Amino acid sequence: MRVLVLVALAGCSNLLGIDNLEGPPPNPDGSNEPDGPTPDGPIDVPATITITGTVVQVDMNSSTPFPLAIVSLVDSPGAMADAVTTDGAGAFSLVIQTGGNPVDGALDVVGARETLSYFSRPLVADLANATIQVFDNTLFQDTASVCGRPFDPQRPTVIAFVIDAQGNPVDGAPLTSSPAATWCGQKAGGGIVTDTSGADGFAFAFELPPGSVQITAGATTRSFQTPAASNVFATLRLP
Repeated sequence: MRVLVLVALAGCSNLLGIDNLEGPPPNPDGSNEPDGPTPDGPIDVPATITITGTVVQVDMNSSTPFPLAIVSLVDSPGAMADAVTTDGAGAFSLVIQTGGNPVDGALDVVGARETLSYFSRPLVADLANATIQVFDNTLFQDTASVCGRPFDPQRPTVIAFVIDAQGNPVDGAPLTSSPAATWCGQKAGGGIVTDTSGADGFAFAFELPPGSVQITAGATTRSFQTPAASNVFATLRLP
């Protein structure tokens, strides 16, 4: 179970692969209503939102800054941002034209293996100090072996992270997807669970085809783009 635990610890409470890429709650009361009106009226989203942060390469023993990685916004209808390149320290600053709407979607990092990291909820303000973690194939190949699933580097590896309304990991949430896949998570005391999130809220799928996938956890369903030869970090927030 070492690999599953290691991969999970490399993430955070908001989204595996991203640290602090959630931003403030969209409503003043902290509720999870991403683009509906609040008791005090509609959300006032600025014309531009800036995300600043760092891309790091993670292996079995360490994490190091990832220079010259290309960072862009994808799968975000109505929002626009020019792609940027990380500097020698792995740092980037991405300016998003919002059109006055909350920004959903993912940050796409192209360097070694393509990585898509989806926001756990739409952004409505600037976000600073985000850390995007990029993993090599070895970690996920070993995880697939532990799960008893085949690993094909040309297929997407999809990692679902199930959280509650406060952002806490959810253990045992039932998971289904279209196209169908076998989901693999880790029990609290070791061992594998299938088709539910593990004790840390994570579940992995290795046999999904490139294109897109619709994932359902409990009463929450989200759609995600799944390019070939990529890692896709997908957060599902339960009501």
